[in-house]
Formats: sequence, C-alpha cells, structure tokens
Amino acid sequence: MTGAQPDVAWSVQTGIDLDAMLAAQRDWIERVRRKTKRDYQQQDKPVLKRVYESLRMKYETGFSTSSYKIADDLQLAQSVVYRKLRKSNFSSAVPSLLESVVVDLNVNPHLLIGDGTGSGKTVLLRLILMQLLKKKDVKVTIADFKGGVDFASCWKEHPNCNMIFDRSTLLAYLDSLVEELEHRKQLFASKDDCNNIYDYNRNPLYTMNHTECLDRIVFSVDEVAEVLDKTGLSKEEKDQVARIENRIATIARLGRAFGIHLILATQRPDSNIICGQIKNNVSYRICGRADNVLSMIILDNTSAADEIPSDARGRFINNNGTIFQAYWFDESNVDWDAQI
Repeated sequence: MTGAQPDVAWSVQTGIDLDAMLAAQRDWIERVRRKTKRDYQQQDKPVLKRVYESLRMKYETGFSTSSYKIADDLQLAQSVVYRKLRKSNFSSAVPSLLESVVVDLNVNPHLLIGDGTGSGKTVLLRLILMQLLKKKDVKVTIADFKGGVDFASCWKEHPNCNMIFDRSTLLAYLDSLVEELEHRKQLFASKDDCNNIYDYNRNPLYTMNHTECLDRIVFSVDEVAEVLDKTGLSKEEKDQVARIENRIATIARLGRAFGIHLILATQRPDSNIICGQIKNNVSYRICGRADNVLSMIILDNTSAADEIPSDARGRFINNNGTIFQAYWFDESNVDWDAQI
C-alpha cells in the first residue's frame, strides 16, 4: 500500500507486493525489456502483464518451499512460508526485496475478501486472523457454517477465539456485539477528547495506566453466503437471517470508531447476498482469481480477471490495484503465546 505509514500496532500483512519485487529486480526487468524489444515502463500495462506472466511461470516451475521471518520493524515475528527461486537472482536477494502489503485497521476497519473456488481466500483469512490473535487486547469470533473444517483445533482452543456454527448462536452473539457498541458509544461520549477507541486506550486516565484497555473485537465470516443467503429458507429462518444482516450492517456503519471490525470472505458478494449497507461500508477489498463479473462485484472493475492468471493460487489484487502473492503459513507451528 502507498500513503502514510500504517499504525503497526493495528496492521496486518497479507503478502508480497509483486510490483515492489519487480521494481527492485532491475537486472531481471532489463532482461525482460530486451526480450520484448521495447522500453519497460511501470505504466506500460502490456509489458507489465508479460512481466507478471513471466514471474508467474517462475512461481510455478522454479520454486522450492522455504520459510522467512517477516521483518521485525513490522512487528510480526511469525514465520511464514514463501517460495524462493532456485535458479535466478532472487535466490539470495528475496529477503531484502520483500515489501509486504499491509492493511491498517484504523484506516480500513473492515475487509471483504472474494475469489473463485480454490483460489486461497480461506488461507488468506486465516493468516490475517492469526496475526490479530497474536496482538494484545483483541478478541476474534469466526462464523463458519461449514462446521469449522478449515480451522484446526488450535483455533477452537484459543482463549481469545470463538467459533460459531449456527444462526441462533450467531444472532445472539451479534445482539451482544451491538449492545457493546452502544455501551462504548456512551462511554466515549462521557470522556473528554475521546472520539474513538484509539483515543480511549492511549489515555492512562481512562485505562488505569493502560491496565484496562478496551479490546478490539474482530468478527469474521468464512463464507458470507452460508450465513446470509435466504434461498430455500422458511419464513422464520428468513426473518432470522434478516436480523443477522441488520446487525452486521450496523457494525459496518459504526464499528470503526468503537474498535469493532468485520472481515468477510465469500465467493458470491453480489447484492443478493451482501446488501448495499454492508458492502458500501467495507472500504478495503481483496479479490483473487475471478471472472469479469466477480471482479466487478468485489472491486468495481475487472482488474482481478485481467491481471490474475486463471491457474494462480494465492494471488490477489486489492482495490488500490496492488497485486500480491499471499503468504502461506503452517498453523501447526504457530507460537500463539508470542505477541506481535
């Protein structure tokens, strides 16, 4: 991402910025320039597309699995897995060239992740949630109506992670979350110079010298369609889904200031599944491999279909136009007690 330096305390990494990696590999780009017999320019989309395709081929054919510890200055001391070229200038230089795509939840409080089947959105979702659970003063709740099959036992056993598998439990949880939002609204209004959770938590008078900070609360849905799709439901079930949708829309509109965040993942983010009140308030969007229709629904353009090869896995583009290769991590080796 470009712009102001994110607040690392509330930032999460999603992957390697391929643009930054290419820009750093000047010798390799020069070879591409000679091969295509024209000047390489960052703005030159046809050449850039060929560069990405060449990089993709190297990802598929020339990589071996290795681990890399993300730079300490980003405060993420968790080993992640990336793929390193066997036969290229990347081999020894990759660690110094990685420029991670970072999302600051103070700036972009809610995320929408979408892609086609098998493109890697659940892996990306788990990576983001893992980083959040390793931070101080955070609670994560995951609604997964697939029964939690994509989440190992370490998630279910984590003291700050709650898993929900049915609509009745989800509605009760969301009711409590909206009540907490209203409580925080009244609490902040009663304090001087307290417009949001950041103002509250940094004031030692409000937090008893930072011993009683308010938790950030992250509500995540692994497949939104499983939660909000009303197709084939009874009248009572449709009413229940409508109330769930209403609570999520409230959090999408008001959650930012009060430290309540949404991370929604889906293969079907159309208006029949995610209403405008929710989608319009989710500012940061990520799309993986997709056709023109899905890319347009998630990003409001066709860049995911245009820029991501149909056989790419773990490749994403955000609504800023940054293409990145998402990190893979082995959750069995995560040190959940090590905070970042």
